[in-house]
Amino acid sequence: MPMMLRSLACLVSVIIGYSSNEKGSIHAVLSQALLFSDDVVVSYASRLLDGSLEDTQHIQSLKAKYPQVRFVEYVIDFSLNMSKQLGVHIRPTAFWHNLARWTAVQNLKNKEWVFVLDSDEVADGKGVKKWLRKALPQLVEADCYKMANYWYFKKPIFRATTQESSVLLVHHKQITKANVFGDAERDHIVDASKCTLHDLMADFDGTVLWHHFSWVRSKSGMKHKLRYWAHANDKFQNVDVEQMVDAVFNDNNVNDFVHKYNYITVNNTFGIQV
Repeated sequence: MPMMLRSLACLVSVIIGYSSNEKGSIHAVLSQALLFSDDVVVSYASRLLDGSLEDTQHIQSLKAKYPQVRFVEYVIDFSLNMSKQLGVHIRPTAFWHNLARWTAVQNLKNKEWVFVLDSDEVADGKGVKKWLRKALPQLVEADCYKMANYWYFKKPIFRATTQESSVLLVHHKQITKANVFGDAERDHIVDASKCTLHDLMADFDGTVLWHHFSWVRSKSGMKHKLRYWAHANDKFQNVDVEQMVDAVFNDNNVNDFVHKYNYITVNNTFGIQV
């Protein structure tokens, strides 16, 4: 059937790896994604990376609030020999993120284009829908697209002037098990599929359509992230977590220790909770 005759919502799926550590952003993530897709899958683990059990009551509340979304569980088993798991070479914790994505992929109902999200990456849903109407006929199945996003730190009103790209838009054909499981996570999908990458994709007029709230945290939340974040050993080995995060919250400045970007103050458009 020609693309123009098919529903936009049926042509675009969304997969989201979730844990209750991201309670502050998940409502914005889901409500915005549902504006342009009717195939949204959230995968969540039996427990968190710190070993504690997932908040099942919270998960049930999300299921009740978003009946259009499919929630699927996967099991984290810390007894596994990580050196023998698929795609594990230097970042064992990446395996669990990849398992989350693979679990979600297996539960998609559509087999077309897929946005691969983390649960702190929020779309401008109306803007993405408008962009997709124009962009979908131009997308190439053998290509991959990383979406430009604004990056925030500490508070949802502190937005970096430097743009990043993390959200991946890729055709379902490229999301094989071998392509999903790798140390570089979403970048491994790009590398393993050997697709042509189009980076920092924005609207046709240059408007950025995605917002990344990974480091918008309370003091305790930021300390927890540093201790159990999958990338922690990449950037913050042998650091004093308590001292570094306390310094962030000692005053009203941004105090970005991750990238040291420059920032502007904006409205909390999506109602992100800290």
